[in-house]
This record gives sequence, structure tokens and C-alpha cells, in this order.
Amino acid sequence: MQITNRQGHVLSVEFMGDCNMSEDVKSLCIAIDRQTANQNTISLVMLLEHLKEENAAELVKALRCHCTKKELLSKVALIGDHDPIIAQKTPNEALSWEEKYFEIEDLNAAWQWANN
Repeated sequence: MQITNRQGHVLSVEFMGDCNMSEDVKSLCIAIDRQTANQNTISLVMLLEHLKEENAAELVKALRCHCTKKELLSKVALIGDHDPIIAQKTPNEALSWEEKYFEIEDLNAAWQWANN
């Protein structure tokens, strides 16, 4: 996992193909904690294009289960070249944030959505 941008209330992270799921989720939660220290809420932009579809789905599921500051996330943009149903592979009824999937070609639209 690589944090690619911290801009205002938006945290952007990119996941590589050789990710260590438990370590990456832990690092992501730490990054969210740090970013929310000075913000009321933040949005998260997750670039998943380099992950296999099953790893991307597992990462989204892990974020939903293990993020301790869920109430501080307002939006999570999932960006990749996977089937858009990746965001629907795990139940999300209890999410405190909005979540939306974008194709990699729609990266600018994802940023605009996360910033509003």
C-alpha cells in the first residue's frame, strides 16, 4: 500500500498487486487515524487497479470490518478495472459512509465525488 495523496479532507491510497492484506489494512487504518486527527470527517480514494479482483473484494471487506473510526469517513471511492459489483460482494448496510465504485478511466470523477 502506498499513500499517494493527502489533500484537504481526502486521503488517497494505492494498493499494489503483492499486497499483504492484514498489514495493508492495519496501515490503512493508521493512515485514516492520522488524517482524521485534524479533520472532522474525511473521504478515502482507494486505487485498486493493481489488485486481483478477489484481493480487492477482501480489502474492501476488511476495511468495513476493521476500521475503528468508521464514523469519521464520509465517502469511500473505490477505483479499479474490476467488475463494478466488487463493492457489492460484501454486505454494506451498516456503513456509516457513502461508497461508490469508479472505473479507472473515471479517476477525475472519483476525485470530484470524494471532494464534495
